[in-house]
Amino acid sequence: MWAYIRLVSALLCAILLCGCKTITLDESFVFQPGQFGDPDDPRLTKMKYEQVFSTPTDLTIDVWADGQTAQHHIRSRDFVKTKLMHEALRYGEDVLAITRIERPGTARPLIVHCGGNASDRYESGTLYAQKMIAYADVVMFDYPGYGDSTGRANATSLRAANQTLANYVNRELSARQPLLLWGHSLGGFVCADMAARLNRVDGIILETTATNAQDVSKAVIPWFAKLFIRARPAESLQAYDMVETLKTETAPILILGAQKDKTLPVELSRKLAAGLQAAGRDVTYVEFPNANHISVPTQDNFLPTLTGFVSGLNKQAFSQALGQAELRSAALRP
Repeated sequence: MWAYIRLVSALLCAILLCGCKTITLDESFVFQPGQFGDPDDPRLTKMKYEQVFSTPTDLTIDVWADGQTAQHHIRSRDFVKTKLMHEALRYGEDVLAITRIERPGTARPLIVHCGGNASDRYESGTLYAQKMIAYADVVMFDYPGYGDSTGRANATSLRAANQTLANYVNRELSARQPLLLWGHSLGGFVCADMAARLNRVDGIILETTATNAQDVSKAVIPWFAKLFIRARPAESLQAYDMVETLKTETAPILILGAQKDKTLPVELSRKLAAGLQAAGRDVTYVEFPNANHISVPTQDNFLPTLTGFVSGLNKQAFSQALGQAELRSAALRP
């Protein structure tokens, strides 16, 4: 929110000074930890409403983003009883806080979830997990400087954290089940970076996101200011380009667009889908006509879309996972 206020102030100043001005969007516009809750209230590695995982309960969560609101109704019948575990992964002097939510004893896909630029596990974890827990186990994490993770909220720290989480997934989890990445908004860029660091990825879901930082910087300028203002991303953000990053990724990709998205207009999701298709990737694009930036999971055809995509991956992904596990076992035999 404060980054948005600073942007609007810069726009007004530029317009008052007249002429065309180029402004640079720095990392503080992209990374916005601590947008929710009381910063003096310790999080203590927990998630708000996390009791619904052990005791499924009807619950309504109100969410907002850039003036857009949505009500997420969590119904007890949509949940399966699961085990929730909070962990801390150390890398260098910093700690990466993660949460695993899984149903022991069953073979289900695993989703690594990457949230938006203002979300952390405490405020948004239950909401994000609700999207997928009925048919998949979940790993989610706080970006550096967010929630329970230490470090600075910037692109350099995020790449180091991504490598730490990828090492953990490669070592501890990925051989057990089909592995998917799911990124919402900023999380789409995070997942694209993560894909290159994992031993394998069986599917990627990109929700209300964009192709690159340049397209995002253009989208955040209001229509009335575009005659006076040009925006460009800081150099540290220009490496975020999903078509370039995913151009060699063979896993199927599902892109979810929202026609009423005011944060990242739906044209950016359409452009991302077209760019990946032009690069020869296996892309499915689904657009939700009544959804905004944060309400895709509330749409009537959301669950059928997701379950159809995930179930289509399962047979092949499980076969590949089992085959890789058998190869590793054989290599360890004397």
